[in-house]
Amino acid sequence: MNKLIHGIIAAVFGITCLWLSWMLTLTLDFVGETAAQLPGLTRFCLSLRPLLWVLPVLALGYCVYVWFSKNDTRKSWVGFFAVTMMVLVFVLVPTIIAAWLPLPHLVMSLVVRSHHPLDGKSVVLEGRWNAYAKDAGQIICATEPKVVDVIDVGDLATPKNEQFVRVTAVLYWRGTDPLERRDLAAKAVMQAPPQSSPDGYIIRWPEVQWETRR
Repeated sequence: MNKLIHGIIAAVFGITCLWLSWMLTLTLDFVGETAAQLPGLTRFCLSLRPLLWVLPVLALGYCVYVWFSKNDTRKSWVGFFAVTMMVLVFVLVPTIIAAWLPLPHLVMSLVVRSHHPLDGKSVVLEGRWNAYAKDAGQIICATEPKVVDVIDVGDLATPKNEQFVRVTAVLYWRGTDPLERRDLAAKAVMQAPPQSSPDGYIIRWPEVQWETRR
């Protein structure tokens, strides 16, 4: 019976560790390329994720040792249970916190994305080039989106002012989510508000294929 209980404890311990590892993996899958912007605790736990695979192996190794031990009564399951539960507490609490910390920002990003369905999509724009915009350039379109700002022009060639152009590019939404807007509003109470670009769609000129139209 003592050996059987050791096996049950090791199985529960291993399943819990693998579940925690899956939680962290799921968090990384959701955030994708923005992993560098994760909270520090989340990044730390992600870096230690392989440890969640090592701990069950150690527990299983100890169980194998107990199973093949000739003295069945010396190594009680109580001590093994106490050690595994203590390890789980130290691992479980920070892992759950680390997995939940990015959730508010992720939900807010999904809300923003749902309100701006063209974000990240390749589109064809037709409109007039505005060379006097605040950014490096601007395209005034007849259909939605009405105004698209152009950034990262640098030394690349651009149309002339008021020239009609046809542009194939990926649209990006530039704006602040509600949480960031609230933080900026709170800071503006104590100091002058920072100069920021208005919300709206942008395109990066090095990624663009364009031609002038009559």
